[in-house]
Amino acid sequence: MHRTSSGSRTTRSLHDGPLPRAAPIFRLIAEAAATDPEIAALERTRAAQRLHNYRQAARILAERGALPDGLCTDDAAATFFAIGHPHTYCTLALDGEWDDDQWAAWAGTTLEAALLKGHS
Repeated sequence: MHRTSSGSRTTRSLHDGPLPRAAPIFRLIAEAAATDPEIAALERTRAAQRLHNYRQAARILAERGALPDGLCTDDAAATFFAIGHPHTYCTLALDGEWDDDQWAAWAGTTLEAALLKGHS
């Protein structure tokens, strides 16, 4: 079992954020999208919106000089997307053996290591 410190601001934000509460809804949408073209389109639209928002966050990090050297904003956005994706949370916390604290600590530590200069 993966355990990390849950003291960082990033970790607290992830733990208290909407994903732990909304994950079951994301799961229902994904399951319905398999058989309903309109819901599939909704899921694609929501994913594109998430990626757009993550790209904005990555741009802010880049503007502040916080991204590691050589990491472009598109790659940083993809990192946010993969780690913060509802399916990642569902796999580790709802289907797996992690609780919300473990997931938030892992996600926070991983995001900081991947996206912030000097945290790797």
